[in-house]
Amino acid sequence: MQAAIKGNEAMTEGLSLFDNERVNIEAGQEWAAAHFAGHEQATRLCNEYPNSGAYVLSLRQHPRDSIRWQEAALHAARQLNDRQSEGNHFGNLGAAYADLGETDKAIEFMEAALKIFEEIESPNANIVRRNLEKLRGESV
Repeated sequence: MQAAIKGNEAMTEGLSLFDNERVNIEAGQEWAAAHFAGHEQATRLCNEYPNSGAYVLSLRQHPRDSIRWQEAALHAARQLNDRQSEGNHFGNLGAAYADLGETDKAIEFMEAALKIFEEIESPNANIVRRNLEKLRGESV
């Protein structure tokens, strides 16, 4: 029970910290997205921003904002030739579109993620397959 209480306190503290720093976090992501072409550090930052706070962002960020961040990160991942991140960003775009109820678009992005994960033999392919089954209304 104590661990659960401490876990809840830590989660609340983490969300509060994000809320307090949100303007700075968003400014950093916007800078990285605007400057990644030809700037290696900005490219790496742009690629990492959506993943660095994925759990907090899923609680605090509107899916449209997530899409904007993921699209920029996808371009950065391609520039870095980072196939794993490219697959992650495609999958996250699919999840954001699913949250908006845009199932066809969600499936399109999930299929792109699956193709990459199968090519690089990533264990994430199994997660994406399950997500696709849910989106298609198949039994999981």
